[in-house]
Amino acid sequence: MTLTTSAAMGQTRVCRLLKVEDVNAVFASTFMQGDATRTPTGDSVCPFMNTKEYGISIALVEKGGAERFARKQAQSKRASHVTAEDIAGLGDKALYTHTSSIDEITVLKGDIVIGIAIGPDPAAKTRLEELARRALARLESP
Repeated sequence: MTLTTSAAMGQTRVCRLLKVEDVNAVFASTFMQGDATRTPTGDSVCPFMNTKEYGISIALVEKGGAERFARKQAQSKRASHVTAEDIAGLGDKALYTHTSSIDEITVLKGDIVIGIAIGPDPAAKTRLEELARRALARLESP
C-alpha cells in the first residue's frame, strides 16, 4: 500500500488520538511517533515504531465509517484465516481480528472508524482495547 504525506486536518487529527505516552504506557516500552500519512482510500494513518519489538498504527476513517465497518466485520467473519470477535462496551461497535501476522481492533463511533493494528503480540487484544479506549476519549473531547 502506497502512502502519501500531507498536512491535511484529518492526518493531524489521527496523531492526536493516541499520544506516544499512551503507547509507551500500554506496552511498557519506548516508541517513537512517525509522521501522519494518507492512504489511497483517504484514510489517515499515524505510525508508532519501536525498533526492538513492535510497529503500531492507528487509522482514522471520517467518512463512510459505518459502511466500511460493516464490510470489514462481514469479510473478517467469513475469512478462514482470520479469527474475529465482537467486543462489547467499546464505541458503538468494536471488532478484534487476529491473523498470523497482525492483530487489529476496529471501533465504530457514529460514522467514524478508528483502527489500531500491531504485529503479532501475545497480549495484543488487551493492549489494543486499552489504546482504543484512550483514542475514543480524545475523539469525543473537543
